[in-house]
Amino acid sequence: MIKFLKKYWRLIIVIFLIFIFIGVPVLIQCHVAFIYNPVKKMTPGDRGDWLQFWGSYLGVLPSGVIAALVAGYQIKAANKQSNQSRQQELIMMRNSKLIDYCYEMKGVVSKSIVVLDARIQLENKISLGNQDLASIRYRYFMLDTAKIFEYSNYESLKKANNNMHFITNVLSNLMEQEMVEEQNKYTKNLVLLERFFNSYRQYKFSASTTADTIEEFPDIKEMKKQLDNISKMIDKQITKLSA
Repeated sequence: MIKFLKKYWRLIIVIFLIFIFIGVPVLIQCHVAFIYNPVKKMTPGDRGDWLQFWGSYLGVLPSGVIAALVAGYQIKAANKQSNQSRQQELIMMRNSKLIDYCYEMKGVVSKSIVVLDARIQLENKISLGNQDLASIRYRYFMLDTAKIFEYSNYESLKKANNNMHFITNVLSNLMEQEMVEEQNKYTKNLVLLERFFNSYRQYKFSASTTADTIEEFPDIKEMKKQLDNISKMIDKQITKLSA
């Protein structure tokens, strides 16, 4: 019973008010004794005017209640619409900021593509006898005198990769798993590139080393392809956020 009252208390109040505003006049009109007799005692003399007053009074009350209900409904609807507009505005602001991050990441990726797009020899394997090829690769990536941006080319790649992973963490709820996997593959190739530099440096410049091998050079074409795939995925994300 208590659960019923808690659930339908508004309906019960409405039914009670309907009984008062409609049922009472009907009972009086029908001369129902338990309500008609008290009304006669409270209206001595000319009862017609007094009953007319109560009729007008009881007629105004429902109008007031209805007006209040309508006003309440309109206020509630206006508040709901205002909240929806505010929520939509916040979503647009959020998406705008996320789009900025996506464009920043796209710029970072494009920067790395420029570094890897130079015309260097791309063969994976290198023999100890082919020191010219190893030297060309080492100078292009590691020396400050050969740099496309403000850092040596390898430092530019590493800095761009760090920024790329940072932005990915910021956008973690948006980034597809495929993009994350592609970034991880690219990062592994960067590690292979650094191992190549370290092994070449030891072999070429360290008099005390016994190193007699140079690590395998990563496939630059594959790295560029990975970056191109990431760039396309970012474009898809920008399109979704702009919709």
